Amino acid sequence: MSSQQTGERPWWQKHIDEDSPSSVAVIRGKGMSVWSLVRYYRLHRGDNERVLASYHGELASEELEAALAYYWTKPFAIDAKLVEIDDPSYWGPLDARSVPNAAKNDQPWLKFIDEHSPRGIPVIRDKGMSIWSVVGYYRLYQGDKERLLANYRGRLTAQEFDAAISYYWAKPYLIERKLREIST
Repeated sequence: MSSQQTGERPWWQKHIDEDSPSSVAVIRGKGMSVWSLVRYYRLHRGDNERVLASYHGELASEELEAALAYYWTKPFAIDAKLVEIDDPSYWGPLDARSVPNAAKNDQPWLKFIDEHSPRGIPVIRDKGMSIWSVVGYYRLYQGDKERLLANYRGRLTAQEFDAAISYYWAKPYLIERKLREIST
């Protein structure tokens, strides 16, 4: 039974202010937007410690977890905001050198990914497994990497899996769009 069915408030609500003056969900009393925390989380490829360190002690672990929990209640709204701010016209012209990891040399996992496959979708190089399918199965198995790899029966290595997840964190909107398409 969900917290809505029992009338209980979700645990994360004590940390999240959904009705902030800026009209976006923020960490209560701190004004840090949920979308910006999700963006940092993706930028640091799901490494909570790196995200927390980037806030220099101003963000508690429980607040980050609350932001991520809130994200999963409204992923499409937050992803839409992230797409909006990632549009170059939102910020004006950007120099590729100012974008983190803009150079392919900074992304060693790309050696496992074929972004321009004949199918027109990013796939695991030389195997043709789509990145979105790996991410979809990873969600299905609730983040259990070992179970996912066992399901692929040796056809997907741990390095290839890590590359697929890294690609997702680098380009989540591309993968999320495909996952939405196949779920409707």
